[in-house]
Amino acid sequence: MASYLLYIVTGAFLALMAARHLIVLKSTLPKTDSGQPHRPVLRMPEGKHLHWAEATLAGAIFLFGLWMMLTAGLLFVASLLHSF
Repeated sequence: MASYLLYIVTGAFLALMAARHLIVLKSTLPKTDSGQPHRPVLRMPEGKHLHWAEATLAGAIFLFGLWMMLTAGLLFVASLLHSF
């Protein structure tokens, strides 16, 4: 049962860190109506304009953390009910 609790805590930690990163990433993105000319995505010499990839990865980590918490929580409840 302790392993389920560890999975729940790990999933919560992953989800919180990824959500925090997504919020910070959203606040650092330039506004679309700021009047800046459109820059092509294929011209990325310093790794700029890769916000979509970073957001996708953070979103995947967030969803994995939620899935981990939900699955471990359900297994924990099932093991508690099975012990009675």
